[in-house]
Amino acid sequence: MWFPQKDAKDFLNRSLTLPASGFEQDWEIELADATRVSEFVIFLKKSRLKHIYEEALVSLILASFEDAIWRESFDDEVWNDFLLYILSDRNRFNDVIFPWLADGNTDFAISDRLRQYFS
Repeated sequence: MWFPQKDAKDFLNRSLTLPASGFEQDWEIELADATRVSEFVIFLKKSRLKHIYEEALVSLILASFEDAIWRESFDDEVWNDFLLYILSDRNRFNDVIFPWLADGNTDFAISDRLRQYFS
């Protein structure tokens, strides 16, 4: 099972000025921010990140999109921009995306959107 590595979380906490305490159990869920999802996607696309940093950022972005759905602030244009990026190398992010896809998963509002492209 995939999870963000400490080095990646520390890097992203600093780079994105995330309000992390260092005691997060589900880092990407606890630090998800629907108001910053566009900023996160731009950072993903413009930065040349190590693979582990990129995976952790994708997980944070997915959790932030999940948050946006629940807050009714989902932005289809930002979603499509993000999708283009991750679909360009879809196998690279399979381990990160898989937990959001689980069949019959009713806990995540974003699952159906992801299943359209990953199955």
